[in-house]
Amino acid sequence: MYQYKLTFKLEKKCLPRTYDKILVSFLKASAQAYAAEFYNGLYDKSKSIIKNYTFSCYLPGAKFLGEQIVLDRNEYTLFFSDADPIELLQFFNGFQKMKYKNIR
Repeated sequence: MYQYKLTFKLEKKCLPRTYDKILVSFLKASAQAYAAEFYNGLYDKSKSIIKNYTFSCYLPGAKFLGEQIVLDRNEYTLFFSDADPIELLQFFNGFQKMKYKNIR
């Protein structure tokens, strides 16, 4: 199993409580940025596809206040792992294309 560590900078020290939807959107955008064929192979809605990857987040000093998550600093870390080294490399290329883009 291989892992990447991605650090995201925030404009403010907070995230919406539903930040996981943002992360899934980021993963989909990264796959699509790499290649449409790669994206369709992972997210084709006409069939159920088992994913080889998983992810987790480190939210420094997270305080859950209502619909917001307030952090100690204006960044958080995403740990992305994939059992398939070829797929991991394809995601890496997609992550590179997403570098410095605003995600909402």
